[in-house]
Amino acid sequence: MSTTSGGPAHRYVTFAAAGVLAATGLLSGPASASPRQQPVRSDLGAQECARDVNAHGVVVTDTHLVVRGRVTALPGGLDAGVALNDRGWVAGTVRGVPAVWDGRRTTVIGLLHPSDTFAFVTGMNERGDVVGGSGSTATGTRAFLWHSGRLVELRSPGTTALASGINDRGQVVGGYTDADQQQNAVRWLPGGTMVELPALGGPGASSLATDVNNSGVAVGYSAEGTSGGLRAVRWAPSGSVSTVDPAGTTLGIASDIDDRGDIVGETSSATTAQTAFLRTASGQLTLMPPEPPQSGSTALAVSERRVVVGCEFSADATVSTRWSPR
Repeated sequence: MSTTSGGPAHRYVTFAAAGVLAATGLLSGPASASPRQQPVRSDLGAQECARDVNAHGVVVTDTHLVVRGRVTALPGGLDAGVALNDRGWVAGTVRGVPAVWDGRRTTVIGLLHPSDTFAFVTGMNERGDVVGGSGSTATGTRAFLWHSGRLVELRSPGTTALASGINDRGQVVGGYTDADQQQNAVRWLPGGTMVELPALGGPGASSLATDVNNSGVAVGYSAEGTSGGLRAVRWAPSGSVSTVDPAGTTLGIASDIDDRGDIVGETSSATTAQTAFLRTASGQLTLMPPEPPQSGSTALAVSERRVVVGCEFSADATVSTRWSPR
Protein backbone atom coordinates (compact mmCIF):
# COMPACT_ATOMS: atom_id res chain seq x y z
CA MET A 1 0.00 0.00 0.00
CA SER A 2 1.25 3.47 -0.78
CA THR A 3 0.51 6.47 1.42
CA THR A 4 1.06 10.18 1.35
CA SER A 5 3.22 12.04 3.81
CA GLY A 6 2.07 14.25 6.64
CA GLY A 7 0.60 11.92 9.28
CA PRO A 8 2.19 10.13 12.22
CA ALA A 9 4.04 6.87 11.71
CA HIS A 10 1.56 4.01 11.67
CA ARG A 11 2.61 0.73 13.21
CA TYR A 12 1.07 -1.53 10.54
CA VAL A 13 0.24 -0.49 6.97
CA THR A 14 3.29 -1.92 5.21
CA PHE A 15 6.45 -3.86 5.95
CA ALA A 16 8.68 -2.65 3.14
CA ALA A 17 12.44 -1.98 3.16
CA ALA A 18 14.40 -1.20 6.33
CA GLY A 19 11.49 -2.22 8.55
CA VAL A 20 10.28 1.37 8.77
CA LEU A 21 6.48 1.41 8.80
CA ALA A 22 4.94 3.82 6.31
CA ALA A 23 3.32 7.10 7.34
CA THR A 24 -0.41 7.53 7.07
CA GLY A 25 -1.55 10.63 5.20
CA LEU A 26 -4.07 13.41 5.37
CA LEU A 27 -6.94 14.14 3.04
CA SER A 28 -9.00 17.31 2.97
CA GLY A 29 -11.94 18.13 5.21
CA PRO A 30 -12.89 16.79 8.67
CA ALA A 31 -15.22 13.86 9.19
CA SER A 32 -18.30 14.46 11.33
CA ALA A 33 -19.84 12.54 14.19
CA SER A 34 -22.95 13.01 16.30
CA PRO A 35 -22.26 14.78 19.64
CA ARG A 36 -24.44 12.12 21.30
CA GLN A 37 -21.94 9.51 20.21
CA GLN A 38 -18.80 11.38 21.12
CA PRO A 39 -16.62 9.96 23.92
CA VAL A 40 -14.66 12.22 26.25
CA ARG A 41 -11.42 13.33 24.61
CA SER A 42 -8.21 13.92 26.60
CA ASP A 43 -4.79 15.21 25.59
CA LEU A 44 -2.29 12.87 27.28
CA GLY A 45 0.49 15.45 27.26
CA ALA A 46 3.00 13.72 24.98
CA GLN A 47 3.74 15.14 21.55
CA GLU A 48 3.59 11.73 19.86
CA CYS A 49 1.17 8.87 19.28
CA ALA A 50 -0.27 6.76 22.09
CA ARG A 51 0.34 3.14 21.04
CA ASP A 52 -1.41 0.95 23.60
CA VAL A 53 -3.56 1.02 26.74
CA ASN A 54 -4.13 -1.70 29.34
CA ALA A 55 -7.11 -2.55 31.57
CA HIS A 56 -5.72 -0.32 34.34
CA GLY A 57 -5.68 2.76 32.09
CA VAL A 58 -1.89 2.88 31.74
CA VAL A 59 -0.88 4.14 28.30
CA VAL A 60 2.35 3.66 26.37
CA THR A 61 3.27 6.30 23.80
CA ASP A 62 6.19 6.28 21.40
CA THR A 63 8.68 7.21 24.15
CA HIS A 64 6.68 7.58 27.40
CA LEU A 65 4.31 5.94 29.86
CA VAL A 66 1.22 7.80 31.07
CA VAL A 67 0.12 6.60 34.53
CA ARG A 68 -2.83 8.33 36.25
CA GLY A 69 -2.28 11.40 34.11
CA ARG A 70 1.45 11.62 34.79
CA VAL A 71 3.83 11.39 31.83
CA THR A 72 7.05 9.53 32.64
CA ALA A 73 9.99 8.13 30.71
CA LEU A 74 9.76 4.55 29.49
CA PRO A 75 11.00 2.06 32.09
CA GLY A 76 13.94 -0.29 31.93
CA GLY A 77 16.01 1.71 29.46
CA LEU A 78 13.53 1.27 26.60
CA ASP A 79 13.95 3.96 23.96
CA ALA A 80 10.66 3.22 22.14
CA GLY A 81 7.40 1.70 23.32
CA VAL A 82 4.84 -0.21 21.25
CA ALA A 83 2.81 -2.65 23.37
CA LEU A 84 1.61 -2.94 26.96
CA ASN A 85 -0.20 -5.75 28.78
CA ASP A 86 -2.34 -5.88 31.93
CA ARG A 87 0.62 -7.17 33.95
CA GLY A 88 2.39 -3.89 33.22
CA TRP A 89 4.96 -5.35 30.85
CA VAL A 90 6.13 -2.99 28.11
CA ALA A 91 7.52 -4.13 24.74
CA GLY A 92 9.53 -1.90 22.46
CA THR A 93 13.18 -1.40 21.62
CA VAL A 94 16.51 -0.70 23.27
CA ARG A 95 18.94 1.02 20.92
CA GLY A 96 16.72 -0.06 18.04
CA VAL A 97 16.62 -3.76 19.04
CA PRO A 98 13.39 -5.46 20.26
CA ALA A 99 13.17 -5.77 24.03
CA VAL A 100 10.61 -6.25 26.80
CA TRP A 101 10.46 -4.88 30.35
CA ASP A 102 8.65 -7.15 32.83
CA GLY A 103 8.38 -4.75 35.74
CA ARG A 104 11.77 -5.71 37.17
CA ARG A 105 14.25 -6.03 34.34
CA THR A 106 14.60 -5.55 30.62
CA THR A 107 15.28 -8.51 28.34
CA VAL A 108 16.71 -7.79 24.91
CA ILE A 109 15.02 -10.03 22.35
CA GLY A 110 17.52 -9.32 19.61
CA LEU A 111 17.54 -10.05 15.88
CA LEU A 112 16.40 -13.18 14.06
CA HIS A 113 19.71 -13.54 12.22
CA PRO A 114 23.16 -12.06 12.85
CA SER A 115 23.10 -10.45 9.40
CA ASP A 116 19.85 -8.56 10.13
CA THR A 117 20.25 -4.81 10.39
CA PHE A 118 16.85 -3.86 11.84
CA ALA A 119 14.02 -5.30 13.89
CA PHE A 120 10.85 -3.94 15.47
CA VAL A 121 8.01 -4.98 17.78
CA THR A 122 4.34 -4.84 16.80
CA GLY A 123 2.48 -6.69 19.55
CA MET A 124 2.52 -8.57 22.85
CA ASN A 125 0.03 -10.78 24.71
CA GLU A 126 -0.73 -11.25 28.41
CA ARG A 127 1.88 -14.02 28.71
CA GLY A 128 4.58 -11.66 27.48
CA ASP A 129 4.99 -13.28 24.07
CA VAL A 130 6.19 -10.67 21.56
CA VAL A 131 5.82 -10.48 17.76
CA GLY A 132 7.27 -8.26 15.07
CA GLY A 133 9.67 -8.22 12.16
CA SER A 134 13.42 -8.57 11.65
CA GLY A 135 15.54 -8.32 8.53
CA SER A 136 17.76 -6.23 6.30
CA THR A 137 17.49 -4.32 3.05
CA ALA A 138 19.17 -7.28 1.34
CA THR A 139 16.93 -10.05 2.72
CA GLY A 140 13.69 -8.20 3.45
CA THR A 141 11.62 -8.46 6.63
CA ARG A 142 10.79 -11.78 8.31
CA ALA A 143 8.07 -12.36 10.90
CA PHE A 144 9.19 -13.36 14.37
CA LEU A 145 7.69 -14.72 17.58
CA TRP A 146 9.47 -14.48 20.94
CA HIS A 147 8.03 -17.07 23.35
CA SER A 148 9.46 -18.40 26.62
CA GLY A 149 12.80 -16.73 25.89
CA ARG A 150 13.11 -18.28 22.42
CA LEU A 151 13.10 -16.26 19.21
CA VAL A 152 11.70 -18.08 16.15
CA GLU A 153 10.80 -17.18 12.59
CA LEU A 154 7.19 -17.57 11.50
CA ARG A 155 7.53 -19.09 8.06
CA SER A 156 5.65 -17.95 4.98
CA PRO A 157 5.96 -18.58 1.22
CA GLY A 158 6.64 -14.92 0.54
CA THR A 159 9.72 -12.81 -0.05
CA THR A 160 9.04 -10.85 3.15
CA ALA A 161 6.67 -11.24 6.09
CA LEU A 162 5.45 -9.46 9.22
CA ALA A 163 3.76 -10.60 12.43
CA SER A 164 1.43 -7.82 13.62
CA GLY A 165 -0.55 -9.18 16.56
CA ILE A 166 -0.86 -12.12 18.95
CA ASN A 167 -3.57 -13.38 21.31
CA ASP A 168 -3.27 -15.29 24.57
CA ARG A 169 -3.90 -18.61 22.78
CA GLY A 170 -0.73 -18.16 20.74
CA GLN A 171 -2.44 -17.32 17.45
CA VAL A 172 -0.46 -14.74 15.47
CA VAL A 173 -1.68 -12.59 12.58
CA GLY A 174 0.15 -10.53 9.99
CA GLY A 175 0.97 -10.95 6.34
CA TYR A 176 3.52 -11.75 3.70
CA THR A 177 4.49 -10.30 0.34
CA ASP A 178 4.50 -12.73 -2.57
CA ALA A 179 6.65 -12.78 -5.71
CA ASP A 180 4.25 -10.32 -7.38
CA GLN A 181 4.80 -7.88 -4.49
CA GLN A 182 1.26 -8.43 -3.25
CA GLN A 183 0.54 -8.31 0.50
CA ASN A 184 -1.52 -11.24 1.82
CA ALA A 185 -3.12 -11.39 5.27
CA VAL A 186 -2.43 -14.56 7.26
CA ARG A 187 -2.93 -16.27 10.59
CA TRP A 188 -0.22 -18.47 12.16
CA LEU A 189 -1.58 -21.15 14.48
CA PRO A 190 0.33 -22.29 17.59
CA GLY A 191 3.13 -24.44 16.25
CA GLY A 192 3.68 -22.21 13.21
CA THR A 193 1.12 -23.51 10.68
CA MET A 194 0.11 -20.62 8.41
CA VAL A 195 -3.46 -20.06 7.17
CA GLU A 196 -4.20 -17.44 4.51
CA LEU A 197 -7.05 -14.99 5.12
CA PRO A 198 -9.20 -13.93 2.14
CA ALA A 199 -9.16 -10.40 0.73
CA LEU A 200 -12.34 -8.46 -0.03
CA GLY A 201 -11.35 -8.24 -3.67
CA GLY A 202 -10.40 -11.89 -3.97
CA PRO A 203 -7.04 -13.26 -5.19
CA GLY A 204 -4.59 -10.52 -6.12
CA ALA A 205 -6.08 -7.90 -3.78
CA SER A 206 -3.74 -6.71 -1.02
CA SER A 207 -4.50 -7.29 2.66
CA LEU A 208 -2.85 -7.35 6.08
CA ALA A 209 -4.09 -8.56 9.48
CA THR A 210 -3.07 -6.27 12.33
CA ASP A 211 -4.51 -7.86 15.48
CA VAL A 212 -6.44 -10.87 16.80
CA ASN A 213 -8.49 -11.33 19.97
CA ASN A 214 -8.83 -14.39 22.18
CA SER A 215 -11.92 -15.54 20.26
CA GLY A 216 -9.82 -15.73 17.08
CA VAL A 217 -11.43 -12.70 15.42
CA ALA A 218 -8.79 -10.81 13.42
CA VAL A 219 -8.82 -7.27 12.05
CA GLY A 220 -6.76 -5.30 9.55
CA TYR A 221 -7.27 -3.96 6.07
CA SER A 222 -8.04 -5.29 2.61
CA ALA A 223 -8.30 -3.88 -0.88
CA GLU A 224 -11.73 -4.13 -2.49
CA GLY A 225 -10.06 -5.08 -5.76
CA THR A 226 -6.66 -5.22 -7.41
CA SER A 227 -6.75 -1.44 -7.95
CA GLY A 228 -9.44 -0.39 -5.45
CA GLY A 229 -9.28 1.45 -2.17
CA LEU A 230 -8.42 -0.13 1.16
CA ARG A 231 -11.11 -0.93 3.73
CA ALA A 232 -10.88 -1.70 7.44
CA VAL A 233 -12.02 -5.29 7.89
CA ARG A 234 -12.59 -8.11 10.36
CA TRP A 235 -12.04 -11.82 9.76
CA ALA A 236 -14.24 -14.26 11.66
CA PRO A 237 -12.55 -17.34 13.14
CA SER A 238 -13.87 -19.21 10.09
CA GLY A 239 -11.97 -16.77 7.86
CA SER A 240 -14.91 -14.90 6.34
CA VAL A 241 -14.15 -11.21 5.81
CA SER A 242 -16.36 -8.12 6.20
CA THR A 243 -15.88 -4.34 6.36
CA VAL A 244 -16.09 -2.41 9.63
CA ASP A 245 -15.53 1.19 8.46
CA PRO A 246 -18.12 3.71 7.19
CA ALA A 247 -19.61 3.40 3.71
CA GLY A 248 -17.64 5.50 1.23
CA THR A 249 -14.27 4.84 2.87
CA THR A 250 -11.39 4.83 0.39
CA LEU A 251 -8.61 4.31 2.96
CA GLY A 252 -9.51 2.36 6.10
CA ILE A 253 -7.40 0.45 8.60
CA ALA A 254 -8.55 -1.51 11.65
CA SER A 255 -5.71 -1.38 14.17
CA ASP A 256 -6.93 -3.24 17.24
CA ILE A 257 -9.71 -5.47 18.59
CA ASP A 258 -10.49 -6.33 22.21
CA ASP A 259 -12.02 -9.50 23.60
CA ARG A 260 -15.50 -7.97 23.55
CA GLY A 261 -15.15 -7.49 19.81
CA ASP A 262 -14.78 -3.69 19.86
CA ILE A 263 -12.62 -2.48 16.94
CA VAL A 264 -10.69 0.76 16.46
CA GLY A 265 -8.85 2.22 13.51
CA GLU A 266 -9.01 5.04 11.01
CA THR A 267 -11.02 5.99 7.95
CA SER A 268 -10.81 8.60 5.21
CA SER A 269 -12.43 9.25 1.85
CA ALA A 270 -12.17 11.60 -1.10
CA THR A 271 -13.93 14.30 0.93
CA THR A 272 -13.01 13.51 4.55
CA ALA A 273 -9.77 13.62 6.52
CA GLN A 274 -8.13 10.70 8.26
CA THR A 275 -10.41 10.13 11.25
CA ALA A 276 -10.29 7.73 14.20
CA PHE A 277 -13.22 5.36 14.64
CA LEU A 278 -14.61 2.92 17.19
CA ARG A 279 -16.95 0.14 16.11
CA THR A 280 -18.51 -1.77 18.98
CA ALA A 281 -19.27 -5.49 18.89
CA SER A 282 -22.95 -4.57 18.46
CA GLY A 283 -22.09 -2.62 15.30
CA GLN A 284 -22.39 0.96 16.62
CA LEU A 285 -19.89 3.18 14.77
CA THR A 286 -18.44 6.30 16.39
CA LEU A 287 -16.16 8.73 14.55
CA MET A 288 -13.65 10.73 16.59
CA PRO A 289 -12.60 13.72 14.48
CA PRO A 290 -9.67 15.87 15.62
CA GLU A 291 -10.02 19.11 17.50
CA PRO A 292 -8.58 22.17 15.72
CA PRO A 293 -5.85 23.04 14.99
CA GLN A 294 -5.19 19.37 14.34
CA SER A 295 -6.44 18.04 11.03
CA GLY A 296 -6.42 14.25 11.37
CA SER A 297 -6.79 11.51 13.97
CA THR A 298 -6.07 7.81 14.31
CA ALA A 299 -7.02 5.20 16.93
CA LEU A 300 -4.40 2.52 17.59
CA ALA A 301 -5.65 0.57 20.62
CA VAL A 302 -8.75 -0.13 22.70
CA SER A 303 -8.95 -1.56 26.24
CA GLU A 304 -11.61 -3.90 27.65
CA ARG A 305 -13.14 -0.81 29.28
CA ARG A 306 -13.58 0.77 25.83
CA VAL A 307 -10.85 3.35 26.43
CA VAL A 308 -9.34 4.22 23.04
CA VAL A 309 -5.89 5.73 22.46
CA GLY A 310 -4.08 7.10 19.43
CA CYS A 311 -3.26 10.61 18.33
CA GLU A 312 -4.40 13.74 16.56
CA PHE A 313 -2.03 15.49 14.21
CA SER A 314 -1.36 18.14 11.61
CA ALA A 315 1.61 18.79 9.37
CA ASP A 316 3.24 20.58 12.31
CA ALA A 317 2.31 18.66 15.46
CA THR A 318 1.21 15.31 16.92
CA VAL A 319 -0.78 15.02 20.14
CA SER A 320 -1.24 11.77 22.07
CA THR A 321 -4.98 11.34 22.61
CA ARG A 322 -7.35 9.25 24.72
CA TRP A 323 -11.08 8.85 24.10
CA SER A 324 -13.08 7.51 27.10
CA PRO A 325 -16.73 6.45 27.39
CA ARG A 326 -19.14 9.02 28.84
